[in-house]
Amino acid sequence: TAIVLPNEALYLPALSMIPQLGIDKVNVTFGIPLKNTSVAILMSKISTMHSHARSINGDMQFRKEDVVALMAFPIVKNLDKEKAAALEQNLTKLKSLFVPSETLEIIKESKLATIFRHVEKLVNRKEVFKYILDLIDTLENGLPGEQSFDKIYIEAYRKATQDIEN
Repeated sequence: TAIVLPNEALYLPALSMIPQLGIDKVNVTFGIPLKNTSVAILMSKISTMHSHARSINGDMQFRKEDVVALMAFPIVKNLDKEKAAALEQNLTKLKSLFVPSETLEIIKESKLATIFRHVEKLVNRKEVFKYILDLIDTLENGLPGEQSFDKIYIEAYRKATQDIEN
């Protein structure tokens, strides 16, 4: 069976439906830039969250809108569905623009904690690459199943990160 898409904007939605249809082998003859994948978009949002973080009275805090945006990603929720739901509920009640660290205590022992781990020195290249590679490992280990497009995208992102690092 072949699928011909008249518009490249339909590529990702069609591709994401394949696992739900029970198709286990796919031959894709159209490339997709890594920057357009869900994983790259997620990593960009995480980067934005860290760049917007502020120390308020000695407490490192992330902007609420950045945290809410990250929690909308299924790959993030799948890391710990129960804790993600609890955090989302706490964020809904939060009246401030920034998320105090005590609000994130609920995810402290969860895989979600890796995302919200504060990177002390964003200018320290080694520390930033360690954080990114830890984050990639966490995201990959949180994905269900052996085969998924997100796993392929994560591997491509890992390789690109390691190429840049070296």
